[in-house]
Amino acid sequence: MTKTIYTQDQIDQAKSISLIDYCNYRGIDISGSENNPHLIEMDSLVLFPDNTERQWHRYSTQEGGDAIAFVQYMEDKSFSEAMEVLLDPSFEHENKVTKKPIKKEPFSYKNYEVKAFDKAKDYLVNKRKIDPEIVDTLQNKGYIAQDQRNNIVFKWRNQLTNELCGANIQGTYQTKGRSFKRIQRNSTQGYGFNLLNGDPEEIYFFESSIDLLSYCTMNKGNLDNKWFVSMEGLKNVVAQTIFDYEAYKKERNLPIKAPKVHICTDTDQAGREFYDRHFEMFPYMHYDPPSVGKDWNDELVAKTEEYERSDESHQAFFVGEDKEFDLPIYIHEEELEIE
Repeated sequence: MTKTIYTQDQIDQAKSISLIDYCNYRGIDISGSENNPHLIEMDSLVLFPDNTERQWHRYSTQEGGDAIAFVQYMEDKSFSEAMEVLLDPSFEHENKVTKKPIKKEPFSYKNYEVKAFDKAKDYLVNKRKIDPEIVDTLQNKGYIAQDQRNNIVFKWRNQLTNELCGANIQGTYQTKGRSFKRIQRNSTQGYGFNLLNGDPEEIYFFESSIDLLSYCTMNKGNLDNKWFVSMEGLKNVVAQTIFDYEAYKKERNLPIKAPKVHICTDTDQAGREFYDRHFEMFPYMHYDPPSVGKDWNDELVAKTEEYERSDESHQAFFVGEDKEFDLPIYIHEEELEIE
């Protein structure tokens, strides 16, 4: 295959493309101020529209650069592949700074699901050590699915209306040390993948869907009357969930009192600061990080591998007897055909 040689003018043109325009074109949601918007799916990744050489920076990893580097990072492409994307004639852009972030439209679920679930289940059960009964229950009730590229789709539900309000995608394999992750376009801010089991008295917040399922696996017999919520990063979905909690209780004529809230973020500095900055002053909110590793999946994998090396019974590892989730039935949407 002949390697394309790009002129300096073409490289400069690609570098100067507005990342706000590019994000709009590729369906990457952004939010925040006009001068420094951030990605919804990675709120530590900030855009700098006025700086051609340094159009983006991800503070959590100290990575950044121009538009070419952004496409390489987000799309896992080589330099030549990134150039091809940015110079594609179908990508219409004004080649200048766009000052205002994209106006969000209502969420519309992009249904690229397939009937097969083998790749998703293999990843969750064998790679991430999630309990297979939990995986089967959530798949049967439409909370998780597999898409045409063998990714896992975690579907977000507004528990007040029982409507889908967003979705996040998790790859089942790694490329260059990173798994593909994406939040569907226009997913509702203030929400994330969440499971409500009974009438909630306690609410648990996690950084990711995988962490949420890991915690549920380790506490499988102790899930009644609890609400498990993934923040998909360190986004403050806590306030919206508390508001929905109060509305949920009011609709059902249940007594409203402050729920016991568990902030189950990672053990790193960002996870601790997230709790200290926003919630430490509230007596009903507690910082509950994992006791092993950085996140809840680290702890689950470590304990599962330890269990598999021992002769202890399955019941000695998991707390309590098996129980199924009591979740609303998901009404399957018509599958869209894509080329």
